[in-house]
Amino acid sequence: MSFQQCQFNFGATPFKYPPTTIRYSTFNEFGELSEDQKVILPRHKRLAALSQMQVSEDSCTLCFDNRASVTLLPCTHRGFCMKCAIQLELCPMCRQQIEKRETDS
Repeated sequence: MSFQQCQFNFGATPFKYPPTTIRYSTFNEFGELSEDQKVILPRHKRLAALSQMQVSEDSCTLCFDNRASVTLLPCTHRGFCMKCAIQLELCPMCRQQIEKRETDS
């Protein structure tokens, strides 16, 4: 329904109704955010910031963080970094089974 609200507890406050049979862990037990990651921008400002970002021509088409240096075989589609390519079972372009991943020299 419209105007519904949800509140997430990431461990900063105790549970109002704590679980009794399952042990829950907080986010802070497993990772932490950098100061940049803690900043939450309004949508229009976030979109404006994203439009200013430059993506390199040879960036991975999945993560855009690493250089695309892998060719999927046998289909020979390219444009992926090894970190992303290892996670793929099927080529995202042609859906063919990936038999081998070859790194460009």
